[in-house]
Amino acid sequence: MPEIEDITGCSRPSLLAWCRTYRQEGVSGLVDKRCGGNRAKLEPVQLEQLQDQLQSYTPRQMFGKSASTMTVSFGRCRT
Repeated sequence: MPEIEDITGCSRPSLLAWCRTYRQEGVSGLVDKRCGGNRAKLEPVQLEQLQDQLQSYTPRQMFGKSASTMTVSFGRCRT
């Protein structure tokens, strides 16, 4: 089991769950059933505000000297 964990990068509980599903449902049970989509925690307005801050300020300007290792000057960029 440790060798399989190393190869796949999965935890033991996940591998055991996959084995259980395989035994019950076969290969078709292992098909990805996720619906996709984004479970964003931010509202569209919050995302827009964040984008504006990312384009307007450096980490040093937002969080102080400890948040950066060098000073960078840049202009506002809009796409």
